[in-house]
Amino acid sequence: SIGIAIALLGAVALHSLTANLQEITADRMAKVAQFTELKDNLNAIARYARNIVISGNTAVQREEKRKLAELREANEKILQALDTSVTQPEARKSMDALWENRAEYNMALERAVDLAERGERAAAGVVLLGEVRPRQSLIFQSVDDSRALQKQFADKLVQDASRSAARATLVLALMGAAIAVLALWLGWSFARDRIRVPGGEPAG
Repeated sequence: SIGIAIALLGAVALHSLTANLQEITADRMAKVAQFTELKDNLNAIARYARNIVISGNTAVQREEKRKLAELREANEKILQALDTSVTQPEARKSMDALWENRAEYNMALERAVDLAERGERAAAGVVLLGEVRPRQSLIFQSVDDSRALQKQFADKLVQDASRSAARATLVLALMGAAIAVLALWLGWSFARDRIRVPGGEPAG
């Protein structure tokens, strides 16, 4: 019975630990990676937009615009995935702020690129610095906040898993010690009863 209890406790502890580790690797750290990729893409988009504005070469502008469009499409997929998977109220606040600032950011970015393509590079620079960059900073802040929250959630899961494993190890050790004591007591009791049984005494 104690052996069965130890086996059950071990199975429960292992299941809990496995669940926590799976959530850390498949969910929390995956989200951290997604937010990291999102910010890297945003940095690259800002670089491509700047190149479009400062370059007077049509071929360069076309190539930078193509790369910019590819990353915007990639970010759209990342954001859609995160919008579905991020459900905690605290994390939703940062996601909502990200969506709110993103629409205005994209419109300002498109306006700067359009001006640059029409040869109005000075006006494009004004839009880039005065409208795009402030909104970009707000988006970066939302991304950083979201990534930090997911990292906090992951760290808490690690701590919970460590505490659960430590508690399970202690309980299993105590139950193992109890089995050892019980075995010794049963052995001693059996030996004592055998001595008391008639005919069990040694021959005189």
